[in-house]
Amino acid sequence: MDKLKVDYILGKRSAEVNGIYRYAWEIIKNGQEAVDGSFIDYNPKMQLPVINKSPALLVYPLVVTRRIRKDSIKHLCSHIQAHLLNYLKLEPSVVTCFDIYPFLQDQYPFMDRNMVKLGLRGMLKADRIITISEYSGEEIAQALGYPREKIRVTHLGVDHRRFRPLPRDASLRERYAVPAGKRIILYVGSEQPRKNVLTLIEAFATVKRDCANVVLLKVGRPQWKTARQELEELIRRLGLRDDVIFIDYLPEEELPALYNSADLFAFPSVYEGFGLPPLEAMACGCPVVSSNTSSLPEVVGEAGIMVDPHDTDGLASAMCEVLSSDDLGEELIRKGLEQARKFNWEKTANETIMVYKEIMHG
Repeated sequence: MDKLKVDYILGKRSAEVNGIYRYAWEIIKNGQEAVDGSFIDYNPKMQLPVINKSPALLVYPLVVTRRIRKDSIKHLCSHIQAHLLNYLKLEPSVVTCFDIYPFLQDQYPFMDRNMVKLGLRGMLKADRIITISEYSGEEIAQALGYPREKIRVTHLGVDHRRFRPLPRDASLRERYAVPAGKRIILYVGSEQPRKNVLTLIEAFATVKRDCANVVLLKVGRPQWKTARQELEELIRRLGLRDDVIFIDYLPEEELPALYNSADLFAFPSVYEGFGLPPLEAMACGCPVVSSNTSSLPEVVGEAGIMVDPHDTDGLASAMCEVLSSDDLGEELIRKGLEQARKFNWEKTANETIMVYKEIMHG
């Protein structure tokens, strides 16, 4: 059987492997019997001059047309790359839209919002849109007016060979200066407002005061101007300077060991297109407390304790409940491992290949 030729159009990769590149690579790797995949890294050179007091965005998409293969499926791997569909005839085309949160908010810089708007306009020209949760599928259909019947949901996966229960690595405590005898609450993610980390800090203060000898490990760069300053000010005000440990960069290979070293994973995000960190935590056998909004109920299911992300006391109470009850912790670990097994990259790849076949063969 001839393989499907698919050109994956991505943004320019940094030294660190980003999530969009990982997504495309997992589809190719797990669908290699059916897909002949090629990466096209595309970083549009942008200028934003003012012409008659109106901004004009200039893009240079020629690098894409030079590298696209004949008769290939063009898979634009984010809504940002979808802006190319406004200028180029890329047929047949699939766009993966992880979420449209930037389009729904006014917090983003002007150029970012311009690119988002151009990308969303381009998505209307796609033969199919793939998204990563039913929640995002409904949002895309409503916000764009794109036919819901042409949107396909393919949940993200987790690599169970890497993210699995492992013996605790005692050296991690020394490496990241975790005091002996303290239990670990872990958060992995940015400090964007939607991640709701300020609420987590406030709830953590209550947990530390009322029920557990704990530290909070916060893994990930801020990715938001002034966010770290606000966090550090709150931490200082609550007297938590010695209790919150920031790990801006963690080598990817160390992440499973960190999940396995934590006593609890907390994820109070207000909005997620999917929510990969709680899935990875569950796959490693770490109990999860998560918010009950957006796509997170699809991911966590009944395997974690879910709370209103705006309820600081409720979040603190849920964390205390898990840390205070071995039976509950063991139950969440068991349910989490079972829930995590529902998500794997092979399933994601197979469902994505079905979309390719659908647009190729009608």
